[in-house]
Amino acid sequence: MMNHLIIILLCLTCSITFAQSKKELKKDLNSKNLKINSLKNQNEKQSKLIGELQYNLFEVQSELENAQNQISFQNEEIEKLKNTIKEQIIEPEWQKVLKRNTIVSYSNFFKKYPQSNYAILSEENAWKKAYSKKTIVYFKRYLEYFPNGRNVEKAIEEITKLEIALEESKGKFSGKLPDQVDQIKESFLNSDENSFTIINMTRDIGKKEAYKLKVSFKGNTDKGYVTGSYEVSIDDCTERIFEPGKYFFVIETLSNSNIEKFRNTEAWTFNGSSRTKELQIGVFSKWHIDPLIITEEDKQAEQKRILKLHKKYYNCWSKEYKDILNSY
Repeated sequence: MMNHLIIILLCLTCSITFAQSKKELKKDLNSKNLKINSLKNQNEKQSKLIGELQYNLFEVQSELENAQNQISFQNEEIEKLKNTIKEQIIEPEWQKVLKRNTIVSYSNFFKKYPQSNYAILSEENAWKKAYSKKTIVYFKRYLEYFPNGRNVEKAIEEITKLEIALEESKGKFSGKLPDQVDQIKESFLNSDENSFTIINMTRDIGKKEAYKLKVSFKGNTDKGYVTGSYEVSIDDCTERIFEPGKYFFVIETLSNSNIEKFRNTEAWTFNGSSRTKELQIGVFSKWHIDPLIITEEDKQAEQKRILKLHKKYYNCWSKEYKDILNSY
């Protein structure tokens, strides 16, 4: 009997405990549901707030863009007005320049009003003036006052033609340099460098009379018109670094009794990061004819002669050609 009572008490105790646990679990679950709902509400409020903020930001950005567009438009209108006023002031001055019609007056106007609508016209008119005169003096004046002009190369070419014509009208012989010179890429040279070597072989080729050489050049580069001169001693060579561009050369033989000039009548193109193939200078008569080389023996003899001559000027050649000379 006692055993039955104990079992009944235990069952009642378990039921009470289970009921309490169930009640607590339900209470806990309700609490968590409340928290979840609260978080959902907060998220919804935050999402709504973010949406409102994004919309407000979009409106602010739109207003800012509109304001910037208005400012840009107003600035453009101001610039147009300024240019109109400026042109009204410049116009009388431009008319005076047109009446003068000199390269110097066009240059002064160009420097004073480089942004003017007449700036390009001033350079064009200066070139027309030089070209209409067709004299060395006027073409040189154009180069002096418009060194970055669009007709620099043409002006140099015209000067070359006029100088040749002038010398030949006086019965002087005007020699011709090659139409083109070869360009060889060199990794050790910068993009704004071109190496050019002239070798004075006047003692050994042509008339075989030794002359000192004067080298003059005129060129058109990215920096504009360039000019200069230098000398090459007898049995020697001179290497010079040039800016890339188009060049015309005059090479003169200097002596007490004779001056002869040699020119290229077509512009030589000097590339950046390149070496211009060495130019060998000898003085030939006007009616010079190269000897005929017919037989294989003639060819071998000529090759030996050239190699011997080139070895004399060993220090003037590129490293690659020195290696070839060393192999013989």
